[in-house]
Amino acid sequence: MPPVGAARPRPRASPAAHNAVGVTEERAARYRIVERLGQGGMGDVYLAEDLRLRRPVALKLLRPDLRDDQACAQLLQEARAASALNHPNIAVVYEVDELDRGQGPERFIAMEYVAGRTLAQLAQAAPLQLERVLDLASQVAEALAEAHARGLVHRDVKPSNVMVTSGGRVKVLDFGLATRGTAFDDLAATWTRGAGARSPGGALAGTLAYMAPEQARGQEVDARADVFALGALVYELLAGRPAFAGQNAVQVLEAVLTRDPAPLEPRADDPRRPALEEPAGRRADHHRQRHRARQVDRQADGKTR
Repeated sequence: MPPVGAARPRPRASPAAHNAVGVTEERAARYRIVERLGQGGMGDVYLAEDLRLRRPVALKLLRPDLRDDQACAQLLQEARAASALNHPNIAVVYEVDELDRGQGPERFIAMEYVAGRTLAQLAQAAPLQLERVLDLASQVAEALAEAHARGLVHRDVKPSNVMVTSGGRVKVLDFGLATRGTAFDDLAATWTRGAGARSPGGALAGTLAYMAPEQARGQEVDARADVFALGALVYELLAGRPAFAGQNAVQVLEAVLTRDPAPLEPRADDPRRPALEEPAGRRADHHRQRHRARQVDRQADGKTR
């Protein structure tokens, strides 16, 4: 999903924005669309104004192929779960409703508008200091802990689903909103197959490079899959590269299932580094001494036989 916010002034409506999406104030009820923010797996995301409460919101208009009864029921169930979360590090889902358009009712989701940049955008702009990475990661972990305590698994934790405000506050986006029918070749996309992300029997949901092994196998997942994805996210922020990479989807999945990420290189900004290097050196010397002692013992045994 694209970022649901960026640093910009309070929304002001423009007639062109209405015409661009074919939504009038009457059809959109209390929401007036201001501008298109981007396209996500489930549809287009717009900056809008809540005319009743006079606040900016992010409005996601769902794709036409998500209008079947099963998809709408799943969307409503997951939106209800997400809207029940009340945590400062989680973007709020306000409601799910329908627009009565000419080609039939169109579902939309109204959610909190977050002004800022995604973790992906921050990491691309400049290397992040260790202290800031740890602060951001701890906020994401707190958001996930709140969700897990309420029985909700995100299933798509990744840098582009984490917004950071100008004040450094993290907002985790898209709880329970998985893309359907995304091309398998798109390594950065959220995608699903089969019966749905919560259903056993071959269902697959998430983004390839951040999937836990059981998620990549299409097995049922729990909170541990989010913890795995958070680890992959933190690794990427620290290393400047994905934990699991490849030139195509098959290689990425193979890396997730069979390989460990390359060890992180020491960081000069790690305040623990001087304190850790001495014990680590002593342990390495100890292991080398034990190894040499075993070799001497083997040679001695060989000579006595």
